[in-house]
Amino acid sequence: MATASKIKQEIQKLAPDALVALYELDATIVGGSIYHFCEYATTSGSVIEFGGVSYSPLPVELTDYEIPGDGTMPRPHLKVANVNLTFAGAVSAYGDLVGSKLTRRRTFAKYLDNGSDPDPTAQFPADIFYLEQKLNHNKQYIEWELLAAFDLEGIYIPRRQVLRETCTHRYRIYVDGDFDYTDATCPYTGSNYFKADGTATTAANDKCGRRLRDCRLRYPNDSDVLPTRAFPGAGKISYPYR
Repeated sequence: MATASKIKQEIQKLAPDALVALYELDATIVGGSIYHFCEYATTSGSVIEFGGVSYSPLPVELTDYEIPGDGTMPRPHLKVANVNLTFAGAVSAYGDLVGSKLTRRRTFAKYLDNGSDPDPTAQFPADIFYLEQKLNHNKQYIEWELLAAFDLEGIYIPRRQVLRETCTHRYRIYVDGDFDYTDATCPYTGSNYFKADGTATTAANDKCGRRLRDCRLRYPNDSDVLPTRAFPGAGKISYPYR
């Protein structure tokens, strides 16, 4: 049975199976990792598997993502509990995670890997958002304002994502006692080494935080002309050419 038919058939039942929301936060563009988590309340605090990927339970709330009737673009909010400081370190190290891509997938419990009818292709169309700015950060939770992906569609200048403070260059990596530039696009080849948080370090721990200040650290005498791919004069997230 086609995936679309499965979803339509289940949702039309008088008592459909439990709906499960799965989240993927891709922070690699800002130098972080990929995080997979699910709603704690709807999964009874259990790790769940879908398509071979494990999603950890976390109190999470996604609101204001509906399209209003006046035609304005929605500005959803993502709020995650600051449990075990899951995102606190990444927020501090990678510019509040602004620019990261959030994907929400929804499926019915029966289609999970341990469900009665496992099927990783049986899911609603994915909802895609980008973290635009951090609104709140306290001991209880972290909250961001998001930008819906369909608000980003169009022609980009110059054919790539426009981020105000985040450079998309691929930085060199340190392997077996030397730097590997095979996949690097950043032109830096100097001997000043810094961690992602900007503190001085050794060559083996050299890692760019991808922010404008990291570029200035490596090019202290060329602060007016930096090889960054960031757009300091732009907004905080991607905007289409208009």
